[in-house]
Amino acid sequence: MNPGTSKLTSSLEEFVTMLGNAGLLNEFFGNREAGPLWNLSMMTNTNEVASEKHLNMTFVEFLEALARVADKFEMVNMVDMFPEYKAKSPFELDKKLESTFFVLIRGCLSEKHYKNTLKKYTEIVETELENLKLGLVTQFAMK
Repeated sequence: MNPGTSKLTSSLEEFVTMLGNAGLLNEFFGNREAGPLWNLSMMTNTNEVASEKHLNMTFVEFLEALARVADKFEMVNMVDMFPEYKAKSPFELDKKLESTFFVLIRGCLSEKHYKNTLKKYTEIVETELENLKLGLVTQFAMK
């Protein structure tokens, strides 16, 4: 976040630091891979001289960058938090995002916040799975 501004933004350095703190960077996926994904997630800026917008991504751009990062990981190398909740796409991007978010939560927040978030999410998923068994339309399973 830029100090003194009301908008949440993220620079490339902050983004890479976050990935590193969460343990997502390694010898196979490092700064060299994260940087281009950050750049690809940025919306086009027509005048880079007049502002520094091209140096800080918005929340929507940040979410896209996270999706691009998650997509690069192989699901076999990730922990599937809810294996009984099957992927909705053949590319498993939904499962990759879920796993990546929990790695980020565990690596960047306190243990207390991680446990609270996992507990809430587990309750939601269990409700969704129960609704699926009953044949009800669910929040996550909508096609």
